[in-house]
Amino acid sequence: CSGQNKNRHVMAYLMWRVLNGLHENIKISFLIVGHTKFSPDWCFGLFKQLYRRTKVDSLADIAAVVDKSAKVNVPQLVGDQSGEPVVPVFNWAEYFDGEVHTIPGIKKYHHFSFSEDHQGTVYIKPTHSSTEKHVTILKEDHNLIGTFPAPIVPEGLSEERQWYQ
Repeated sequence: CSGQNKNRHVMAYLMWRVLNGLHENIKISFLIVGHTKFSPDWCFGLFKQLYRRTKVDSLADIAAVVDKSAKVNVPQLVGDQSGEPVVPVFNWAEYFDGEVHTIPGIKKYHHFSFSEDHQGTVYIKPTHSSTEKHVTILKEDHNLIGTFPAPIVPEGLSEERQWYQ
């Protein structure tokens, strides 16, 4: 679903990466509606088929199902069984609130690019062959260079939820 990935927070995050020197340029393109089937969907389908037929009680069990579902599926846990994160998660949405403008009509565009030569600006096109437009999304009084959002610490499950059968 384009709404899950094509939104102001994802665009702000890509802009932030360029602003902070992590990339010189970033280009991202989204498939048009009706043409969104691709190999990850197939791989997830294989996982889902096996998952439905398997008893799963832990993260290790889920990782085993992923591993057994297809050679191309490789499990990568982002936390351990105790709830300790392996991959930290940050509150990007809150971090960008008040710092960036929205892209008007974002859903009609499928091609976006960011450049260190035009920091704070996103170049947008509805189709690959369309004329590119630019939109400044970075507010003038921003505080995004050299700063980082707060981490999101998982709360874990309540005791009642842990013992739910």
